[in-house]
Amino acid sequence: MGKNQEKGRNPEAEVIRLSKENDELKEELEGLKKSNNNSAQNQNNELLKFFNLPLHLLLIASIDGRILRINPGWHESLGYSSDEVLNKNLLEFVHPDDIEQTKAEMGKLQEGQTTFYFENRYKTKSGNYRWLVWSSIFISDENLYYAIAHDITRRKEAEQKLGSRERILSTIIENPVNYIIYQLYREKPGQLTRILNVSPSAKQILGLEQDEITDYGKWLSLVHPDDYNLLKENDELASKPPFKFDLKFRFLHRIKGIRWLHVKSQGIPFDSQPDTIEFVNGIIFDVTEEVEKQKALKETQLILDSFSNEAPGVFYQFMIDSKGNRSFPYISRNVSTIFEFEQHEILADANKYQNSIMKEDRRSFEEALAKSYKSLTRYYSEHRIKTASGTVKWLSTSAIPEKLEDGSVLWTGIGMDVTDKKATEEALRESEATLMAIFNHAPVLMMLLDENTNIVALNETGLKYTGKLKDEVLGKRGGDLVNCIGTINNPNGCGDGKLCEDCDVRNTVKKTLIYGLPQNKIEAEINSFDQDGNTCTITLLVSTDIVYKNNKRHVLVTLDDITDRKYAENQLKLYQGHLQDLVEERTEQLNKTNRMLKEEIAKQKESEERVKEALVVEKELNRLKTEFVSMVSHEFRTPLTSVLASADLLEIMENHNDAPAIMKHINKIQTAVETMTHMLNDVLAISRAERGRLAFNPAKTNVFDLLNEIIEEEKSRLRSNHVIEVENNLNTLEQDIDPNLLRQIFSNLISNAIKFSKPEKLIKIMLTQVREALEISIRDEGVGIPEEELEKVMEPFIRGSNSQNIQGNGLGMTIITNAVAAHHGTFKASSQSGEGTTIQIRLPLNKGR
Repeated sequence: MGKNQEKGRNPEAEVIRLSKENDELKEELEGLKKSNNNSAQNQNNELLKFFNLPLHLLLIASIDGRILRINPGWHESLGYSSDEVLNKNLLEFVHPDDIEQTKAEMGKLQEGQTTFYFENRYKTKSGNYRWLVWSSIFISDENLYYAIAHDITRRKEAEQKLGSRERILSTIIENPVNYIIYQLYREKPGQLTRILNVSPSAKQILGLEQDEITDYGKWLSLVHPDDYNLLKENDELASKPPFKFDLKFRFLHRIKGIRWLHVKSQGIPFDSQPDTIEFVNGIIFDVTEEVEKQKALKETQLILDSFSNEAPGVFYQFMIDSKGNRSFPYISRNVSTIFEFEQHEILADANKYQNSIMKEDRRSFEEALAKSYKSLTRYYSEHRIKTASGTVKWLSTSAIPEKLEDGSVLWTGIGMDVTDKKATEEALRESEATLMAIFNHAPVLMMLLDENTNIVALNETGLKYTGKLKDEVLGKRGGDLVNCIGTINNPNGCGDGKLCEDCDVRNTVKKTLIYGLPQNKIEAEINSFDQDGNTCTITLLVSTDIVYKNNKRHVLVTLDDITDRKYAENQLKLYQGHLQDLVEERTEQLNKTNRMLKEEIAKQKESEERVKEALVVEKELNRLKTEFVSMVSHEFRTPLTSVLASADLLEIMENHNDAPAIMKHINKIQTAVETMTHMLNDVLAISRAERGRLAFNPAKTNVFDLLNEIIEEEKSRLRSNHVIEVENNLNTLEQDIDPNLLRQIFSNLISNAIKFSKPEKLIKIMLTQVREALEISIRDEGVGIPEEELEKVMEPFIRGSNSQNIQGNGLGMTIITNAVAAHHGTFKASSQSGEGTTIQIRLPLNKGR
């Protein structure tokens, strides 16, 4: 029936019904979807809310460790934002020492294990590290790590501190070094004490054997006899509470001797008898070093007190408390020496010192004190005080401040009487003012150079002479001062050009700077520009000396322009040509006289051989010869005086036009005059020696400089270009020796060497100091002296047979031997004809006649 009815239904109605049911099903389905979406959204919101909580650190990472998602807890604990962490490997943030452990833990997770408690350190954004404990799991289907972490840094720090304290406590108990921890026990009230516990250090500190350490009676037996009763009395008090034991005593250590021990202990009563001590817990320190230091400190304090009271100046401690009150906690006794009041007076009243300060200086004193008080920097002041007797003194005070715990400031310092120093400084200032006045108004150019030869000061004469302002020359060199051509043409300035190496002014200054020796009146020529721009040659007389300014070396240079004087001297030489005829005539007369003198000497010698009283006659002839020589020398000086007078007259005569002839005559006159002068000096030297009037006057003499000076003189006088080599082996250049006699020795040695050797031959001179003697050696490669004639040539007017064609008077060797004898020296000559001559002279130093 049902099927028939079904078949009998209206198809359209069925479609409509089915369509309606379908719409209802769609609405129900949409409702279900919407309901499911809302439920899922709510769950997702809850999950997201939980994930974003900052209570923990949440992490999702890929299998390779790349961070995919984090929560705000990362920023709270480590300081990172999401952008600073995402897509970076989490191992980049792990402490280097924890990376391998972290990799191993990640490997376990991939094998299916779950991490419940894993600790490692993560780097914070500020560069520090924090401890994290992790719980995590790996989802293999997703290849993702899910992890949650908690910051346990504070707990770790607390554990470390606790562990450190436990280790310290364990070290204190088990391994004390300079102290003993012990416990005494009384089983019954009044029973003898026995040692219950003691630290291992007791063996070392007390010097006891292992079986003696627990024997308290043994401890007491080693207490120093002078301290035993005191220790025993305190020990007996331990039977009654409250008990605290604090005592220092001496102990007899078997190896170290007497040691000082400091014991501190406290009693613990019986539970059954609270009024009786059961345990005594204590600690014993070895304080030997501390006691010895305190003893040494007391001794040091006594020494300091003695020093401060006996040393010059006043040692003191000055204090300003927090209320501004001033006092002297300490001041040495010698305060009375400076202030004329007693130590106890200023200790009782600090204002006594302030009142002694002169009114004019009190303000500066207070300002210096206030500055030191405020900044706690060194206090320094110089001020005047007025003593009880009215004497005004200068006092220099210096002190170092220290701020005390109660706010007071304490200065420790010293005060010195600098009255004499102030007077000296004032005298020095006056002296400097006087020297500056002399410097500025000296009639010659004077300037002060620093070690770089820069001009530091120039006097008024120098400014007028150069026509320049002070600012134009200060800081520059001397070449800039006189418009030196070498300086102006050289881009590097004075002292750096090729011409500067030969500049006598520069070299004189350099010599003074290097050797520290003054140079006196050195002639120097400088090519420069005059005010009109024309080139000219300036002749200067240079003197230098070392001076000190502001503790630095300077050179004081004096320059005297002698250009005009040199010009006048040159003009004088031109006029000397007119003296040629007169000099030649007088020279011929001198030669005749010399021949007559030799003939007379020969006749005298012949007479001596014929007369029996040869010795008496010889002495008489020598006396006559000496007088004759003196007379002849006097006669030589007369024409020379006439020559000089004639030269003065020629100065006012008209110039001759024949210049070459004039120069020829001048050279001849010069040669003749120099020859006569040299011969006269030789004759007079022999005369003085024979009459016993050869003076010996030793003085400080620069032997090396004197030798070089005479070399130049003799080469110039004899028109020589010989090569003379000097070897200087002197320890010191200046020696105590007669400079005049040494000049005669050098002059005749060098003159003979030049005259008797050819220019191409070498002349070698050696200076040596052996102990207390000066040794002079000179060797030439000239004609030499026949060996059999060596002794004869030492006599006056005797010359070698092979030197007759060489100019000379035969006096040189005699003069040398006389000068050597005046020094009590020795003379040795060795020579062979044609092979040169060697002269060796030894002159004792610091020895008179």
